[in-house]
Amino acid sequence: MASAASDTSALSSRLHALADGPRTEAARAELLEALHSRFDGLRVLAARALCAWGDAAAIAAVKDAAWDLAGMPNRWGATSAVCQALAPHLTSEADLDWVFALYGGQAHSRTRYFVGAALFEVFAPAALLPRLEALAGRAGDPGWTSDLRAARLRARARLPAG
Repeated sequence: MASAASDTSALSSRLHALADGPRTEAARAELLEALHSRFDGLRVLAARALCAWGDAAAIAAVKDAAWDLAGMPNRWGATSAVCQALAPHLTSEADLDWVFALYGGQAHSRTRYFVGAALFEVFAPAALLPRLEALAGRAGDPGWTSDLRAARLRARARLPAG
């Protein structure tokens, strides 16, 4: 057991070094492998490192990982952390479409709130509210209704006064 913990610690240190080191294909391969680790902490570190790199391939890989994590019911912490790392890189209408596909389709009921809380904040409330209102018709279960209400309230709170 101690060797697994020390291995994870060594991998964690390695991922931190890769984030700040030269952006080589070997480094990218290590980060991509860690992005699919069985250890959520390593997944998060890899996602943060790839988002720090910020190139299109790195962001696409993190989006794929966020998609997979959001579908897992017991991965809300990792889902939240990966989405927070990804959020500053989502700026386009296509990104907003992807966020809503993730939030309204792929995300498990236990991760949906964390997806919305992390990813909706980077988009203008005026772009979010009509789409969130359109989802209101789908609200059947109490968890969905609660998550959707929270997302709408957060978006409305960011509207300009007046």
